[in-house]
Amino acid sequence: MLDRFRARDKSKTYFVTLTVTDKLFVFATDYHKLVIVDSLCYCQKQLGLEINAWCLMGNHLHMLCSVKGEFDLPTIIQRFKRHTTKILLASYRDEPKNPGNRKIDRFAERAKSLKTQDNKIWDNGYHALEMHTPELAWKKMQYIHQNPVKAGMVEYAEDYVYSSAQAYKTNSNPQNCILRITFL
Repeated sequence: MLDRFRARDKSKTYFVTLTVTDKLFVFATDYHKLVIVDSLCYCQKQLGLEINAWCLMGNHLHMLCSVKGEFDLPTIIQRFKRHTTKILLASYRDEPKNPGNRKIDRFAERAKSLKTQDNKIWDNGYHALEMHTPELAWKKMQYIHQNPVKAGMVEYAEDYVYSSAQAYKTNSNPQNCILRITFL
């Protein structure tokens, strides 16, 4: 991974993208999306992840985030990816008709090519871009929220449930917006 796309300063806000191996669509059901959302909630409550904007798509996650507390962003992301991989793989194996089952072989192949023991749902590392100005952060937040609109999933960004766009539209505490979704 290029060094310039790593989060190094805990006091900064970053635009972060986490991508699924081979860009496979693995977040196809509400259950799989809620695994991600619940894991993000844990990272917020227990590890100090502060999410200012976010959007979960079928094969990637965008966040505008920072960290408060003892952990750093690389550690939080590593824990998040390890936990979600474990839960998602278990769900794919337990549901014989789940479309994710066909993808398990791809994850295993990817892990073998990288010489790791575990199946790989997430690509290694993450893409983090430091937000140097409020204007850049605003631009990235707009980009995050427009993802489902550009993908043709919704007409308006605030209609997409797995995003913070609605919290911004209604002016309801966007810093805690990830927590609101767990009660769908």
